[in-house]
Formats: sequence, C-alpha cells, structure tokens
Amino acid sequence: MFTLRPLSGSAGNVLTVICGSSTNQVGSLGDLLYAKSDLDGAEALYREALAACRETLGDRHPETLTSIYNLGLLLEKQGRLGDAIPLFWEELEGCDARYGKRHKETRSSARNLVKVLKKAGRQREADEIAATYGV
Repeated sequence: MFTLRPLSGSAGNVLTVICGSSTNQVGSLGDLLYAKSDLDGAEALYREALAACRETLGDRHPETLTSIYNLGLLLEKQGRLGDAIPLFWEELEGCDARYGKRHKETRSSARNLVKVLKKAGRQREADEIAATYGV
C-alpha cells in the first residue's frame, strides 16, 4: 500500500496529480497480473486502486469510474456476475451524473451493463437500460 502526503504550497492540485499517478501505477500492476491470469492478485490491486481513487478523487472522477469498471470487468471474467453488476451500475450512474445520458462514455458504460445483465439472465433490466440510453 502507498501513502499520499500533500506537498507544501498548493497541495490540492498536487495531491490529485500524485494520487492519479500512484493509482495508475497500482492499476497498471493489476493489469499486468490480469494479463498473466493472476486474477486474485489483480483483484487485490484493483480494489486498492479503487479505494485510493474514492478517497482522494471522489466517486465521480473519471479515474475512479475507470477503476470501478476495471474491477467489474475482472469480476465478470471470474464469473462473479452478482459482484460485477453493482459495479457496472455504479459506473453507469457516475458517467450519467458526470457526462449526461448521450455522452460516449455513458453510452459505452450502458452497453457494458446491458451485456452483463443479459449474461446474468436479467433481460428485462437490460432492455430498460438499452432503451433509456439508446444502446
């Protein structure tokens, strides 16, 4: 785990940059483990990156939303759809709040959630989201 400390001066902006860099590094290590099929190791790092993003950047920051998506994708790959779906929902809600319904990030998030809901046999929910977001 890493520790973040504000630098002297205008710490708010500097802390965000440092956090972004640190969480990207943790996420990148998670990506490497994911690629090597160490899904348990990747999950731990993705959860660490997500916790750091939530704490320092907030729930609706683009980097936090990416971390939420990455963890959801990993859980989906593990077949843990019940754990992945709430994360994909959260990512969609965050994208919608940040960008609006018609933004490409929001629509991409909606497509991902629709796909996972269908995979989980939740067709009615998938159809409702597809209709709401035009995907």
